[in-house]
Amino acid sequence: MPYAYDQDKLVRNIFSWAGTSVREVVQSKLWLISLPLFAGFQFWVFMMLRRDEIPKDFEALGMYALGFFGSLFVFQMAWYINTCYQRFQRSWLVACKGMARLNDLSMQVYSYLSYDHELSCDVMRLMHAANHMLYIDQAMRSRWDLLERRHLITPEEREYLESHGASKWFQCACWALQYIGGEVRAGRLEASLGLAMDRSICEWRQNTTHHGDVSRTPIPFAYYHLMLMELILFKIGLTLRISLCFAQQPDDDVLNWRWAVGSCMMFAAITLIVDAMLLTAVMLSDAWGTHTENLPVEEYLLIPFMNSRTIFASGRWDNHRAISKDGKPYYEAPTFGEVSVDCMFLRELHEQDVSLINELKTESGWAKQKTISASKFRKLDRASCGNSVGLANWASPTANGPQDSSTVAPTYFPSDLIPESPTFSTASSLPTREAWNDESGKGTKMS
Repeated sequence: MPYAYDQDKLVRNIFSWAGTSVREVVQSKLWLISLPLFAGFQFWVFMMLRRDEIPKDFEALGMYALGFFGSLFVFQMAWYINTCYQRFQRSWLVACKGMARLNDLSMQVYSYLSYDHELSCDVMRLMHAANHMLYIDQAMRSRWDLLERRHLITPEEREYLESHGASKWFQCACWALQYIGGEVRAGRLEASLGLAMDRSICEWRQNTTHHGDVSRTPIPFAYYHLMLMELILFKIGLTLRISLCFAQQPDDDVLNWRWAVGSCMMFAAITLIVDAMLLTAVMLSDAWGTHTENLPVEEYLLIPFMNSRTIFASGRWDNHRAISKDGKPYYEAPTFGEVSVDCMFLRELHEQDVSLINELKTESGWAKQKTISASKFRKLDRASCGNSVGLANWASPTANGPQDSSTVAPTYFPSDLIPESPTFSTASSLPTREAWNDESGKGTKMS
């Protein structure tokens, strides 16, 4: 899951160990092997210079090698990091869009198929089964236990999917769309409403299938191999240049060994940053890997899943109905309907999933980052901005709270620009029929 951090805490972030590529570098074989090789090569160059066995122009050769291969490597690395980040950002973006399309579909099914609660739950059950199977297929694993534990698939559906060669997630999405199409053909659902749900399902498919396309199409190996060769040659040129600087110091043994330790530290620091850049790019190239900063699959599965379960398990409000009264429309207050059908989609979750959901709410990187961002979010009422902002006093807590007319802060908006809201009953948060209709029966105009 993503590592949560506060960008304002600069010193803490500099010395942070968790969530950094530096942690990966110090454990990599490439960096650990390069340190003793540098120390041995440095001592060899020093001994050869002492014996005058190295040509005088050898230092110029080191400078040329360092500048040439260093410039090539920096250019290649800049392009590689930018490309890997674009792949990571694209994967994150389409995952968010896919999750948003599922949330859109939940609203549409909840509203448009309100006449059949069991059918609504089956449509969303199959769509979330498809969403789970898509990520499972991408990982090339079989997790029927996960689907059955979350009540997303029936034994008959599992048997059919196992015995047929079609894409499992694609088949589930087709089943969900088939339910909607059947309602349209039967005349119980308007074609325009069915088309809206069809569009949400198709857009979900278009976005989420991008994950597999990215994983199956890596950055060309020839480019990656060439960049690694340039990295090795850059380290050789750096080793040669630092070793020659060390060997040309005065002959005092204490000063030479001090310089040797300092040159080793310089080499370690330079190569640490270079290798960290490379490993960061490698980490970004696979957005769904096991690194700390890779995208959290469980969040993208559970968040829309729990959103749908919550809204369908809470019952539904009957739609506001426009009813003609003496030829004039008026609004009837909505009524609340309880869930009376035992839907498979709404059955109690396994304790393992409940524990995972609680962890997602409190311990995940998303939850922690949300807390950090909320602590720095600007004030909603702008009350501290003074009179320079017109909305300040009008939207302040003092103006919105219980008060008498003498304590109401003056508004800086013209009175004719502030619409008059209907007066709701304090006993209920729901608007009553009287709130929308005056006693004369003039009614409220419909948009």
